[in-house]
Amino acid sequence: MNKLLKGAIAGTAGVVLLLGGGGTFALWNAEQSVNLGTIESGMLSLDAVPTGTWKDISSDAAAGGEPIADITAFRMVPGDTLELTQVVHITAVGDNLRATLQLDPAQLMTGQSPEDWDLMSRLVYSSRVDTVVGGTVTKLSDFSYAVLPSTTADGATTLTIKATVALPANAVSGSQGSNGTVDLSKLAITVTQDPR
Repeated sequence: MNKLLKGAIAGTAGVVLLLGGGGTFALWNAEQSVNLGTIESGMLSLDAVPTGTWKDISSDAAAGGEPIADITAFRMVPGDTLELTQVVHITAVGDNLRATLQLDPAQLMTGQSPEDWDLMSRLVYSSRVDTVVGGTVTKLSDFSYAVLPSTTADGATTLTIKATVALPANAVSGSQGSNGTVDLSKLAITVTQDPR
């Protein structure tokens, strides 16, 4: 085998080894960064501050309702209607953000005794958004509201929610609903991003 052929074989083997061994054999290329700016993620948060206040708005209560200092000490009777006033702060930031605010009275259904369950089954709940400052809130159902982000720089929306709990006189007979306990502090308020 002559020297020229031997050199060609050796050169070919060297190229194969270079390619298979993770070498730096490459064509021309260039790179340049482009200043396209930055992106930021939005946010969705909910604060119920301050603590909600209760009052008795039953038909025989004083005009405008009677404040209840300690809801845990109040004893409901058939015909009573209680109203919660709760201020809620929502921060919703995002160009395509859509969310739903919900009140969930089902969280109250945590009774242990037959009397608890009997009382809870006879209660009637309702809610409404009384005032809105900042964003846009639209009622979807008795316990569900559509929320659009605020146009303010911080994306803040303040809502005043009114929720009622009633024990209608026509919902009981005899001693039905008596001696039961419902933990009203478990009334849940949530805000959740809508799926796209």
